[in-house]
Amino acid sequence: MFILSRILGLSTLAHALSTSYYFVIMVIGVAGAKGSFSEEAARKYAKKYLGNKPYFVEYLVTSEKVLSELEKGKINLGIFPIQNSTMGVVEEVVYAMSRHIFKVQRIFSILISQNLMVKKGMSSKDVKQIVSQEPALLQCKKFLSTKWKKTPKKNYSDTAKAAEDLALGVLPKNSAVVASQTAAKLYGLKIIARNIQDLKSNATSFIAAER
Repeated sequence: MFILSRILGLSTLAHALSTSYYFVIMVIGVAGAKGSFSEEAARKYAKKYLGNKPYFVEYLVTSEKVLSELEKGKINLGIFPIQNSTMGVVEEVVYAMSRHIFKVQRIFSILISQNLMVKKGMSSKDVKQIVSQEPALLQCKKFLSTKWKKTPKKNYSDTAKAAEDLALGVLPKNSAVVASQTAAKLYGLKIIARNIQDLKSNATSFIAAER
């Protein structure tokens, strides 16, 4: 199923203005903010399975929101994580799945590289808390428990959302965030430790869901 969308004002779709004022576009909802691993998964899915078909990514942050919007028909496809090679099944997603009706269109995996980042001008000695989504923190449990054993860990709704909020000043400037290299670049953060996941071949399986 596709949604008829107006492209006027959508800078990411400006290239289509030369051919048509209206055209058909697929809306993909992801369980993450801009720069999240769910967005990365969605773009890899689109490249492999959608070909040249136009699409738009809707950043819905949580799997609950993705499935809710999918059930209402507000998005055409939902992308969310279901299992990780380090920590197993994502419990939050299982609960969300139990509350909604949908079809599993495809299950696919991508490699996940976690990174520790801070605001520019800050260093590791300034860090007073480490913030990220719980699955990301668990994927880096060994690293965090050895090098940052006494530093408090704070669960957040999404890795990329934590990065964004650190950059915007929503989180204290002495926070460090676990997120993707894409998020660090997007929000202007400095990576102080790369590839900190416990398993170097750290893979997450994602569900592509439809109505």
